[in-house]
Amino acid sequence: MIDWNGNGTIDECFGVAPDKTIWRVFRNSGAWLRMPYGQADNMSYGGLDHNGNPRISVLVGNVSWFSSYVHGAWTAWYK
Repeated sequence: MIDWNGNGTIDECFGVAPDKTIWRVFRNSGAWLRMPYGQADNMSYGGLDHNGNPRISVLVGNVSWFSSYVHGAWTAWYK
């Protein structure tokens, strides 16, 4: 559960399904939405990157992978 703007309310939730796909849900989304690209073993954290863009981290084994929300879309996963 992530509060992107720090106002004390949950803005978005992320999770990993049993088939290792990554999902997200947010207010008014109507349903869980699959994240583009990639699979994961676990969620790691969510926060803002150095440019102030939302960023999440997942774990694949013991390696962290990141995706940031930039210009209206989630980026490909990067280490």
